[in-house]
Amino acid sequence: MGARPPPHRAERRAVPLRTRTPPPRHPRRRRRDRRHARSRRNQDLEQPVEVRAPLVPAPDLVAAVRARRRAHPARLGAPRELRARRPRADVHLDRPRRQPDPHPRGARQPAARADGPPTVTFVLLHGLGGDRRQPMSLLQPALPEGAVVFAPDVRAHGTSTLIGSAEHFTLDALAGEVAASLPHGPLTILGISMGAALALRLALRGDLDIERLVFVRPAFTDRPLPANLAAFPVMGALLRDHGARRAEKLFRETDYFAELEAASPLGAEGAIEQFKKPEAVARALRLIEIPRHAAFTREEIASVDLPATVIAAERDPVHPVSVAELWHAGLPHSVLERVPARDDGMRDYVATTRAAVSAALAR
Repeated sequence: MGARPPPHRAERRAVPLRTRTPPPRHPRRRRRDRRHARSRRNQDLEQPVEVRAPLVPAPDLVAAVRARRRAHPARLGAPRELRARRPRADVHLDRPRRQPDPHPRGARQPAARADGPPTVTFVLLHGLGGDRRQPMSLLQPALPEGAVVFAPDVRAHGTSTLIGSAEHFTLDALAGEVAASLPHGPLTILGISMGAALALRLALRGDLDIERLVFVRPAFTDRPLPANLAAFPVMGALLRDHGARRAEKLFRETDYFAELEAASPLGAEGAIEQFKKPEAVARALRLIEIPRHAAFTREEIASVDLPATVIAAERDPVHPVSVAELWHAGLPHSVLERVPARDDGMRDYVATTRAAVSAALAR
């Protein structure tokens, strides 16, 4: 009866929490906040707001500060009166837009040596379905140290975006496009397979300063569509009609693939790679049309009055030794080199091929 009941929880005094004193605000920031708040109040009251002009330092003070910081007179950090003395080029309002370089990097004039004659440019041409990386990886290590190299991508190969129609895929048309992009000066041309045929067509033009030729595993002959290239139009037609995946499956069931695999497993694997190339379906015309053209006639190849080297690989059904012997017999100044088969070991084949190329360039 005399005891007081405990107070309700709402009547209890809360224990004050220990609070930290907020750090003092920067006086400049506080002034800016007050100014913004005043402007908001004035806008709410629809009263005009007084806007003060920003303070601008005197010109002599700015010049003195910039001079102190060692500003160069020709730069923007210099005083205005010093910048005005900088000569300026006249800008014509009717000047044309900037045009692409008519002499791209690959087609520029090679630098002259200190002793006078221009540097020899080594032109590397790839095979059918390949790109510039093929001769660069195989042949460039065999070139002299510091050699100037030009390795283009032929139409519908590699980075080339050109495709066109059947008349664009003759060997002369492709060689003409390569010739238009070649640099000026003496050239040494090395070609693999289709690149060897293009190198020969370039030599037959007669308007290029070619010093020597190196033909690595030639495949084209004096006849259109020789037996060793008969499988390529079949692959191209399958790609065009069925797409890459279905075309590869159908080609594996043909006699062409069975013969390739029996003669050279690596050769058959290289044929299957044609179905896996970038834009293989869109570029199928290259496989159909290019093998249909002969690389030379007997009279043409006999007229090539240049030192040449023909390199043949054993047991290569697409690039048989008989084709290399035909080239060697027709060229008046040629040397025939034989290298081991690729199926016997790629390391030995690559080393022997590079040694043959180095020997050909040293002759």
